Amino acid sequence: MRGLTADHILLLAIISIYFVSCNKKWRQAFSISIDSRVAVGVFTIIIIAIATFTSLLRLLFEEGTVSPFVEVARLYGIFRPVLIIMLGAIFIHISFVNEKNKIYELYAHLIVVLGGGAILVGLLQGADFLPLNVILNEFYSRDADFESVIKYGRVFGTFDGQPNVYGTFCSLYILICINRIKSSKSVFIIIPAIIIGGLGLMLSGSRGALLGLLISIIIWLILTRSVKTFFIFFILGVCITLTVFIGKDFVQESLVERLSSAIGISGTQSVSLTSSRLPYWNTIFDLFLDNPFRLLWGLPGNIMPPTDNLQLALMSSLGLPGLLIFMSFLVYIIVLQLKYPNPNSKEFISIIVLMILNGVSYPTFLTGRIGDTFWMIASLILISNFYERVKK
Repeated sequence: MRGLTADHILLLAIISIYFVSCNKKWRQAFSISIDSRVAVGVFTIIIIAIATFTSLLRLLFEEGTVSPFVEVARLYGIFRPVLIIMLGAIFIHISFVNEKNKIYELYAHLIVVLGGGAILVGLLQGADFLPLNVILNEFYSRDADFESVIKYGRVFGTFDGQPNVYGTFCSLYILICINRIKSSKSVFIIIPAIIIGGLGLMLSGSRGALLGLLISIIIWLILTRSVKTFFIFFILGVCITLTVFIGKDFVQESLVERLSSAIGISGTQSVSLTSSRLPYWNTIFDLFLDNPFRLLWGLPGNIMPPTDNLQLALMSSLGLPGLLIFMSFLVYIIVLQLKYPNPNSKEFISIIVLMILNGVSYPTFLTGRIGDTFWMIASLILISNFYERVKK
């Protein structure tokens, strides 16, 4: 999450206009978002304070290896969730819906519709739809070496040249779809949506997203423990069967082998999920060993290789204390959802589990598109949950 992007310029403009035109309501929304009982706003402020402190320490003690411009960009990356949380608080505060948790339902349905469109873009890319590929390579690439992406035929859609981010979104999308199975009628909409998400996940070749999804679904079903669980099992079985049937002629064999290796059913000697990342991880460990004080203030962005790991990315930016606080907060959210459950608590817990588990192979929370989606989900659920507790 380094730097200001066009969508965040728009976000800043929306919040600024609301601040000028509805100052009183803005202040009320802001006070709710930073209420300690909501948790998410206070946590974000703490993380920003830690990030600012570690950034200053790097500027003071890492002379010659640190760039002020990079540090400012990294700080903005940490600050971005504030804008998302603030927007979520505004949505809830100005809504006319009696039950505040229905605001999240509206957002979830928006993800199902618009997110399905974003996934379809990746599917068309996988089908080698040339006009679309030209646009994606021109405007959504990383300006980086795409040899590994081309080798496996992986797709990235509109997720800035990152197949793992696209795959993470597909997994997140599937989890949100599962909890929208509210009736027999909804099945006819949700089954195609889950199949689209499954095909997108296959084409992404993201092994971490696949493993994270499977484990988070199991946890979600265990938490549900009702007649609905068996119904969900049946629907997921149908979706998996149809996805595999459609995908066998649609997805390249190299991608199938890659994903199969993640769950231990591949017959080939494919490079494991961790082995491909060990060179990066070892470099980061060596940088910390060279100067143990970096455990306090993290690593300068100029010398840091790609982390491909959430925990290492957090420690590189926030230091070890910041990493521990960040992970502790995620555990606290889960405890909060178990203590004060709402209709979307199980879904939210499964999403957190997905983000953490997939974080082993990719810094999920620090990826703009995925991070923004998560913090909007967190703000809408936690703030609406707070409203419902106060009302009672």
